[in-house]
Amino acid sequence: MDKNLPIKIVLPRKNDVKPKPAGGGKPKFFGTFDNKVQTQIIHSLKVVNNYYSDFFRETHNAIPATALLIMKDEACAKSHTPDALLGNNTIIGAKDLNQFYIKITNTTLGESISIATKAESEKVQANITAIQNIIPIDPQSKISSFLQKTMRTDFENYKRNIKIKLFDFDNDEEINTRVSQYVFKKLRDLNLLDKLQPIFHGKSKLFKIEVNDEIDILKLSEIVGIQSVDVFHQYTLPSFSTEKINIQQLDNIPHVDSDTIIGIIDGGIGNKNAALNPYIINKKSLLSKIN
Repeated sequence: MDKNLPIKIVLPRKNDVKPKPAGGGKPKFFGTFDNKVQTQIIHSLKVVNNYYSDFFRETHNAIPATALLIMKDEACAKSHTPDALLGNNTIIGAKDLNQFYIKITNTTLGESISIATKAESEKVQANITAIQNIIPIDPQSKISSFLQKTMRTDFENYKRNIKIKLFDFDNDEEINTRVSQYVFKKLRDLNLLDKLQPIFHGKSKLFKIEVNDEIDILKLSEIVGIQSVDVFHQYTLPSFSTEKINIQQLDNIPHVDSDTIIGIIDGGIGNKNAALNPYIINKKSLLSKIN
């Protein structure tokens, strides 16, 4: 008992506890901020704005477009997102580890150009050093590599199963509806709207469309609001035919012995499932029991 004594109590001193700096500390710079770097980012923003100028005029700035924000490799962490510079040009998704889709309008781009020109705060300056480039979405980059190859070799077998995906503007249903209506209008102008079929795949906005030739593919890729143009393979298309089966009819199916074992990860097979329980040979729950 004596060997554990004495018990020492150490009281904290006032200077032992230091609060974290407000705002997460000083912004991190990913290179030197100078006039050259600043001018490059301002030029990139102006190029994007000019690229979509016709679209903004056509839609009266009521529908956003999408640009590609390319961060430096060492600055791709979420904590280095250039929010101070982007302002209302919000990120809506990722294309690659350091490449992000951002929602843009003529107004929000103008605001970012003004912020970059002034660069009054240290945070804005740090944001500018974290960015590699900001570019428009190149129509050719929307076309999948498989489809590009297919267009040269086996297009006839896939032209009825073209897959298009629309941008999802951060679950803003009002904007998403406007984008969908704009895309549908463009498809009507191309005489393709009557060949469009929605495909329900979670929250993804996917559509199957039949095209006439490779020119239609290029025109699809040029439509602002379309994120990608690809193909539905036979095994990825859902079945549109349904058939009601009485679960009791499964009991009449003859049992066949087989060495094949099918592994299923599923959270919906209850202990009282009379149809499946006879066929489950080893069930393991990875969830803790709730008392």
